Amino acid sequence: MGQKHLQLAQRVQIETLLKEGYNLSFIAKTIGYSRATLTKEIQRTTLHATMGRTVSTRISRRMYKALEGQTLADQKQRLKKSTVKTYAKTIAILLISFILILKPCNGYNYKLPERAMIREFLSLWLEKLFYFTANFITEISS
Repeated sequence: MGQKHLQLAQRVQIETLLKEGYNLSFIAKTIGYSRATLTKEIQRTTLHATMGRTVSTRISRRMYKALEGQTLADQKQRLKKSTVKTYAKTIAILLISFILILKPCNGYNYKLPERAMIREFLSLWLEKLFYFTANFITEISS
């Protein structure tokens, strides 16, 4: 179909065509996106406008505002970028903590922890790494 993300001009076109009374199938063909994409866009925007309360599709079509939809999309994009940085920092901290636990400090050879402690630390570390990686992938894909 069309591009990956709706642009402001396309959102304005959706808003205009909805106010003129056209159905979603016609609008989808006109702007080159699927009907499902338009439905999700309208639901997402009106869900925000109604503060989380769901409304009927008929009402949500009348409530759709292009500028609000674009603002929400921009906020989501900024959130994704900051999320990537946060997860990258967390993974870096986990890696550094793993290296520091096994590395002697300033040339002083201290007694390494018991094998069971290292195994427990590694399992906790890997668990956190997988947790953050899974969240990261979920955030990026949504």
